[in-house]
Amino acid sequence: VMLSSHLISDLAHVCDFLIVIVGGRLRLVGDIDDLLAQHRWIVASTDDAARLPVGVDVVIAYEQERNSRLLVRTADQLLNPALMTKPVDLEDLVLAYLETKARGDAPMRTGRT
Repeated sequence: VMLSSHLISDLAHVCDFLIVIVGGRLRLVGDIDDLLAQHRWIVASTDDAARLPVGVDVVIAYEQERNSRLLVRTADQLLNPALMTKPVDLEDLVLAYLETKARGDAPMRTGRT
């Protein structure tokens, strides 16, 4: 069964799998629980945010005066005490992927090799 809706909170209650298509392009796909586990908000100083580990993809970043708020996707734990992490909810996740398309952004690879 496929359900299409703009009411994201409703989707969270009845769906197990999520596909986000924007402008005819696949932006996000996967099991909702897995996607939520792979994404998190990070709040950090601008300098610390610029030095994320290898394998961390920045979906969207909001810059403020002295710090940054980033939605990131990573399979690894972020153990740096300078990075404050918070869980993401389904609505934030979907809206961030929709906003990156509107802003012309794509998820960015960060970290040093």
